[in-house]
Amino acid sequence: MGGFINFTNHCSANWSRKQTEQAELYGKIEDIAFPDISPYMTDEEMYSLAKKYVDIIVSKEPDCVLCQGESVFSDLAVSMLIRKNINVVAASCKRNVTETVDENGNTVKRAVFEFERFRKYISAYEKKG
Repeated sequence: MGGFINFTNHCSANWSRKQTEQAELYGKIEDIAFPDISPYMTDEEMYSLAKKYVDIIVSKEPDCVLCQGESVFSDLAVSMLIRKNINVVAASCKRNVTETVDENGNTVKRAVFEFERFRKYISAYEKKG
């Protein structure tokens, strides 16, 4: 089947041209919305939910998966996908931050993330030393 799965909270329709073009090198882009992870979710619930999503992703036989979201859930999903020999990446961006002071004296930060490339997740078990 192939293709690129976007497993994040950011719809691929809103990506920059550069990010879209790099994802399309793997084939058609398909969005799978990253689940809402409650801070009260138990480890067992998180594992079960990760397994559910990984099974859905694996059934699509993607060439690559972009996986980013809640950090512990993402780590679990990435580990499961890597064990299934699926290429998993994160979006690597430049973070451009500006600070201004508003009319009330509050400091306001604005961050703009500029996509640069996909960075492959690697397993510590793949590396020696």
